[in-house]
Amino acid sequence: MSDENRISRRALFMKLGVLFNGLVATALTIPIVRFLLSSVTRGRASAYLSWVPLGRISEFPEGETRLATFRNPM
Repeated sequence: MSDENRISRRALFMKLGVLFNGLVATALTIPIVRFLLSSVTRGRASAYLSWVPLGRISEFPEGETRLATFRNPM
């Protein structure tokens, strides 16, 4: 090899370091971006605002605590 085409050891490790840092940054960015966009991609953006039926209001007298079992709509 001629001196023009040779890459120094320092330059080689610098390029490998930049490549490795890019891979790690991508691996960390993907889950974060998916979490931030999950409410848009699922299509159920307002599902957490919907009411869950627990029964008639007469079953829950004022001033008393009652146990109500319900299925999580999520």
